[in-house]
Amino acid sequence: MEELDSILAIQEKRLAKKCLDYPLLSPQEALHAIPNLGEIGNADEFALKEKSNNRLFVFSLRNDGSLFLPKFQFNAGNHTVLPIVPRLCFALSGLSDLSVYFWLTSYDDDLESTPADCLEDLSRSELVVDLASLYKNESTLRHLSH
Repeated sequence: MEELDSILAIQEKRLAKKCLDYPLLSPQEALHAIPNLGEIGNADEFALKEKSNNRLFVFSLRNDGSLFLPKFQFNAGNHTVLPIVPRLCFALSGLSDLSVYFWLTSYDDDLESTPADCLEDLSRSELVVDLASLYKNESTLRHLSH
């Protein structure tokens, strides 16, 4: 049990460090940042619906049920969801929220940056989606082989 606690503590530190560079928003904060959504009711329910429809990244990264939306999926200028996001959500669906967040925020040699840093670059959209699909396939095969 002590070993598991140690692993969880390391994971929590790693997550906290990532969140400094790639901030997360609560569903309520995200809705305030995207004014064109209008009145949608319960923010958590809306976020979960958008996640299940592969339209937004919505992560449950802690055991308390809190939901988080990565800020990098929104266009900072016009406050809309970046066009690549639904394609990436679909490509990465079925993987754990934590693994998707870490993949999106980890350096990739092919991109020479993180996938999250490339989301607004239309010239790299296809490569990011292809890499996401490869990541999902590798993760799925790794899981099946154990």
